[in-house]
Amino acid sequence: MHTAGVLHNDIKLNNVVLEKPNNEWNPVIIDFGKARRIANPKPLMDLSPSVREKYQRSCPDIVPEIVSGKGQQSVASDVFTFRQIALKNLNLLPTATALSLKVAKKLTSSDLAKPPTT
Repeated sequence: MHTAGVLHNDIKLNNVVLEKPNNEWNPVIIDFGKARRIANPKPLMDLSPSVREKYQRSCPDIVPEIVSGKGQQSVASDVFTFRQIALKNLNLLPTATALSLKVAKKLTSSDLAKPPTT
């Protein structure tokens, strides 16, 4: 989606499903209702403290800077949120296969291991 110039803007556990077309699990991102062009990201959010707290509880994997209104949606924020979800849910697969461990290692390497604005 990023190669096509699109930000998802709503990556969360409910919007990532697993498919197993052959013998390999593949994540599929669904629900592009809040998607935007990379060149036109959502404006910074200005949420009250109580709404911010509720949002963080309902979407715990989202980049904190976005909820606080200090950071803007980006490719890095989509990737960071997907990484958080993937790492939390690898253990739901039937076994921790070598592929799962390889994916986990890749997801935790480089600058993806920290929020995009830090």
